[in-house]
Amino acid sequence: MSHDAPATLLPVSRFSTGSLPSEDGFQAWRESIGVLFDVERDSSRLKAPFNARLTTYGMDNMMLAHCASQAQVFRRSPLKVSTDGLDHYLIQIFTQGSCESTRGRRTVTARPGDIWILDLASGFTALNGDFEHLTLVVPRGLIEGNLLRPDDQQQRVVPGDQPLARLFKQLMFGFFETAPDMTLKDGLLMVAPMQRMAEGLLNSRDAGTLPDIDRGAVDFALVTAVKRFIEENLGDPTLKPEAICAHFGMSRSNLYRLFEPIGGVAAYVRTRRLRRGARDLLDPSQSGRLIYEIAYAWGFTREGDFARAFRRQYGVSPRDARVAGLLSVGRPGSVRGPFGDRDYESWLHDLTRG
Repeated sequence: MSHDAPATLLPVSRFSTGSLPSEDGFQAWRESIGVLFDVERDSSRLKAPFNARLTTYGMDNMMLAHCASQAQVFRRSPLKVSTDGLDHYLIQIFTQGSCESTRGRRTVTARPGDIWILDLASGFTALNGDFEHLTLVVPRGLIEGNLLRPDDQQQRVVPGDQPLARLFKQLMFGFFETAPDMTLKDGLLMVAPMQRMAEGLLNSRDAGTLPDIDRGAVDFALVTAVKRFIEENLGDPTLKPEAICAHFGMSRSNLYRLFEPIGGVAAYVRTRRLRRGARDLLDPSQSGRLIYEIAYAWGFTREGDFARAFRRQYGVSPRDARVAGLLSVGRPGSVRGPFGDRDYESWLHDLTRG
């Protein structure tokens, strides 16, 4: 008589400081969440009890996490951006508490019910009050080809009463509620609908903008094609606006209009080259490769130009970023303790490698 093997459940990582004294708990939390952010306690709450709980489900190329903790300042510095190699979107649904940050010259606030979007490829500083939120972690490479503004998502707030926001929340909360009983196979089947909902949410317009469906559809298709062309030719030093215009038969003014919302086409090309260069710098398998070789491979004709652009983007030199990145490679793959486990940390990096 044969018996079916038990199905593999969806992987889960559980971290909690509840069994630790407040100060020890915060130190354990700061060390663990340091995989993403540098954190400080709110100066007005230093004597208050501290606790942090984080439950994370992994689905190979996505993660869904529930977090609750006390007021903190979260920072992601240019140095951290340049050295940890993480390139994901965090889509957070606040169920309790709020988050406040500065986007350009505006102060932006996410309140209970709102959706707060973070881009790990950019630095930021935010103050969270006592909070609870659900976060979907999506690798950039999984969805950016379907986004109209992949580099203009940092610190966006999507009001919770918008139709797409309501649908997104229903899917996320439903998934998290059933995740403890879900098999890995079932979880993987959920990736596609979650991906599509995330793309729809990130492509939604900010409040106050007027719809222009036909123009928007045309622009979306054209921007996607241009970005694909740019990605395929990043190593070509002749990749300039005039070359793009010639390839697509468009005017410079139209090209500039399409890329104006994300800082311009030249800045977009430079940013993509720098990200590719940073990825190579942090790759242990390329540690013997000279910096100027990496610079040339991604379209920079002079190492000095690469170094200056890299420092402006990330706040450190390519050499210092490489050293810091290689030092971080030795992080433990699995840590256990009175807090539970820290498996989610390695999962975040696995998303990048995938």
